[in-house]
Amino acid sequence: MFPTLVAILFILILGSLAFSLFAMLKDGPKSKRTVNGLTTRVVLSILLFALLFYGFSTGKLQPHNYQKQSNTNAAAP
Repeated sequence: MFPTLVAILFILILGSLAFSLFAMLKDGPKSKRTVNGLTTRVVLSILLFALLFYGFSTGKLQPHNYQKQSNTNAAAP
């Protein structure tokens, strides 16, 4: 559930960015639609950051268990 919510927010951020690009190309860089789209993207990005912070601090999200492997099986020179 939690990772799905993170993925949905990420997709919404990309959609908002695409909408802003389309609005900027069609209306110009100072149009109201461009500003609203970029404002939406910033708000969604802050929400995603807060959600990730909450997920990692409560343990609902955990990073992959990456451990550096030692080279104990290598032949001695």
